[in-house]
Amino acid sequence: MNFVYEIIIDGVRRYVGITNNIKRRQSQHIRDLKSKDKYLYKMIRENSPETIISLNIIAQFDNKGDAARWECKLILDDYFSDKNLWQSFPVSIKYF
Repeated sequence: MNFVYEIIIDGVRRYVGITNNIKRRQSQHIRDLKSKDKYLYKMIRENSPETIISLNIIAQFDNKGDAARWECKLILDDYFSDKNLWQSFPVSIKYF
């Protein structure tokens, strides 16, 4: 099973991703929040330093390609509207 998940910070969706193991992915995000300099983690530390990252499943797919397409759609929808996500849109759309 492949999951599309979101991270919500202060009531706003800030990140969308895919994984086949939610618990492992959440642990990775928590670890990376403390040590990585990616834009998502920098923004969380600057704007909501007390935030505890939790992943909310928003869709499930049997096929990884379908999950990746849904993730891409959500990211592009945000990119062409409110720009609330703290992530860039996919540089190469390899999902199709």
